[in-house]
Amino acid sequence: MIKRNTLLGLLVITAAAASAQSAMDAYRLSENQLRGTARYVAMGGAFGALGGDLSAINYNPGGIGVYRKHELVATLDIDHLSSTLKAPLRNAATQWNTDLGNIGYVGVINTDLPLMQSFNWSLSFNKVQDFNRTYRGKFPSIHTSWTNSIAPSAYGYTPDQLLGTDQYDPFLQTNIPWATILAFNSLLINPDGEGGYVGLYQRGSEANAEVEVTEAGSISQCALNFGGNIDNTVFWGIGFGIYDVNWTQNSYYNEQISNALVPNADDNGLVTGDAVWGIKNSQNVSGTGLDFKAGVIVRPINELRLGFAVHSPIFYDLDYWGQAWTDFGLGRIEPDGWYTHDSLDPNQKYPYNYSPGVADSDFVRSLKSPWKVSLSAAGVFGGRYILSADYIRTQYADMLYSDDIGELEDITSDIKQYYRGGNEFRLGGEVRLTPAFSLRAGYNIKDSGVKTAAFDNRDYVYTTGLQTIYEFKGAQHNYSCGAGWRSGGFYVDAAYVYTTQTNFWSAFSPFPRRNPDDVYTLAANAVHGPEASLTDVNHRVVLTLGYKF
Repeated sequence: MIKRNTLLGLLVITAAAASAQSAMDAYRLSENQLRGTARYVAMGGAFGALGGDLSAINYNPGGIGVYRKHELVATLDIDHLSSTLKAPLRNAATQWNTDLGNIGYVGVINTDLPLMQSFNWSLSFNKVQDFNRTYRGKFPSIHTSWTNSIAPSAYGYTPDQLLGTDQYDPFLQTNIPWATILAFNSLLINPDGEGGYVGLYQRGSEANAEVEVTEAGSISQCALNFGGNIDNTVFWGIGFGIYDVNWTQNSYYNEQISNALVPNADDNGLVTGDAVWGIKNSQNVSGTGLDFKAGVIVRPINELRLGFAVHSPIFYDLDYWGQAWTDFGLGRIEPDGWYTHDSLDPNQKYPYNYSPGVADSDFVRSLKSPWKVSLSAAGVFGGRYILSADYIRTQYADMLYSDDIGELEDITSDIKQYYRGGNEFRLGGEVRLTPAFSLRAGYNIKDSGVKTAAFDNRDYVYTTGLQTIYEFKGAQHNYSCGAGWRSGGFYVDAAYVYTTQTNFWSAFSPFPRRNPDDVYTLAANAVHGPEASLTDVNHRVVLTLGYKF
């Protein structure tokens, strides 16, 4: 038993290959948040047929043709995010973030030509997504264990295949799942004496679990747009975006199990005892991406504007880094806080935070995000009232991972299994009370594009490397309002956005009760681990300062 721990400390530190990305990673980098100038977010982002706004032209490049003056813009975002995991006890974590939302310049070149009234361009830097959040939760009673979910994956492998030596590294020299190798070497799964493997939880066990997850990072965009005005009726534009992504996640999941099935001394069987163990995961995804956009706004009559835009996929080159390690205690807890194992030397004590080793991975991957298409309509009445509506279709099922050899077909299959096309509806309005002062309001709803079976946890879910925690996003609702004041070329806009989204969260995938290869009957024959709803609520204040000249 001691030998197995020692070998693990030697071999997993040098490990450098495993499954690096998942369908959920692709989705994380492909969804969008309602971010931009204060006027844009106050009206729910329903600007596809209006234009004349720095954020609007990054959404529909045709909006750049509406400009008739140069413009300088800067936006400040102040976010207060609360994430609550109902597990089943509610446990909320909150944080504040202040960031530069965007800054940019729009240039106008008046051509004085009868057909092409102007040729315009813009350069802007924008925050597209904010990943910062923390959540934690406690499960006072669970009816299986993470270790039991891993045990079926060891089916068909011998202990010698799972156990590393100085000459043999199962992480590098086999296709065995990393979680299987780490769990076996950490004493979390053990041979059952009949050619299979078992986890720590058995009939008569009682267990509880805790989790804490911290995420950080963002996606930033540098956008360059060009467009023009044809006879004050057709406004066209094209745009290019360069993206910088940096996402980090640190998670810790642990279980305390009484009457657990634990290994005996000298690998001579299993006994009933107590177990306390945990797994920590650290992940980072960083890289750059490039996309292309094109759009048009048509004004058939002065009161009506129609918009259309198409966004190419963002083509990302990404670097993934991950690291995981376990800690455990087997036996019984002593008054001084140390653990002893009944079947080992009674004088040998093991601290709770004993870590057998660390597993590292580092990969380069390419991601193609989904295509997006938007249709928009807006009414402008009497120069004082605006009512606009937008529809956006995002083809999440078309997301694609590849490496230097080609498409990663397993992940593509997962993407198509979990995701479908997503729909987003935006509605916004503005009332100009005086020539200088305006009020605005908007509503935005975006479904997640997650298939029902995945959201209801009726699918077997494949995750990244050693990270088994996952979530499927629910519908996102944005309620917004704001006001604007103008004097000469200067203007100040302010907005408030309330965003709420309830997601499905699970500590690990449901797994087959008996046959480890039978994932097709999972819904009727599955064991479910800790599951919960995870609700994110964000209160955002947006302040924009601009100057037109």
